[in-house]
Amino acid sequence: MLKHIVLFQKKPEVAKAQFDEVIARFANLADEISEISSWWFRIPADPTTAYQAGFVSEFENEAALDAYQVHPAHQELAAAAGAVATVAVFDAWD
Repeated sequence: MLKHIVLFQKKPEVAKAQFDEVIARFANLADEISEISSWWFRIPADPTTAYQAGFVSEFENEAALDAYQVHPAHQELAAAAGAVATVAVFDAWD
């Protein structure tokens, strides 16, 4: 499986409520994109960690990840997240 790991760090100039509203929308993204094989989204219990939210998604192959990347639901949410957070992305084969 190809793992796509994404971590979000709130931009200092963004209000916490605005960050929370956008990031919470990631919780159900897998329901909208069939190429996602598995989905794990979490907000850490410790608010002092370097990242305030993150997810791990799994894909059968690179074609599935590519389809996810261009899916309109992903494109819309990625743009919204980029406005409120710095994003770290790491892709690796299991």
